[in-house]
Amino acid sequence: MLAGGHSRRFGDANKATAVLAGTPLVARAVDAAAAATGRPPLVAVQTDAQRDELAAALDASVSFVRDAPGYDGPLAGLVAAARRATADSLVAVACDMPFASADALDWVARQAGDAAAVVPVAGGAVQPLHARYATAPLAAGPDTDARLVALLDELDAERVPAAASPPSVPLAASLTNVNTRRDLAAARAARRAP
Repeated sequence: MLAGGHSRRFGDANKATAVLAGTPLVARAVDAAAAATGRPPLVAVQTDAQRDELAAALDASVSFVRDAPGYDGPLAGLVAAARRATADSLVAVACDMPFASADALDWVARQAGDAAAVVPVAGGAVQPLHARYATAPLAAGPDTDARLVALLDELDAERVPAAASPPSVPLAASLTNVNTRRDLAAARAARRAP
């Protein structure tokens, strides 16, 4: 679970703790990750203050990890999680994905085969924050320019079209993320829609 961002586009509040249908966004993503993996998630943060704020918003059992030094953005969180993980692979999900689905995360993970990473592609864009990564290459420290997209190239990631998911897997909804207050309003409207 990646939760170490600054929420700059969201305003002066942490989007991870914004509430949708009575539940903080981070809790929704944690629940999906836990259901997909059967394990308590590792939540990557930059600071102790972020850890404390997220811990107060969560009822679930999680372990916090501090972003790995020498890396920036989500890659720092992935490397830190890989170094702490005991499993052979990680299911990554961002804290701002309010409709993250265990079924969608599981479907993506099962597309990997022997690939070191598998990432969905939707609307022509890769979605590296809703993906599966082999633990060992991340724990060893990737040779990237600190961009997550560069990691995908380094790992020769399997890219799977979101449209290839079966109708029973809500992958398109699971990829929805909240960056702004307008995005949160849209998610709230979508949640109320029949």
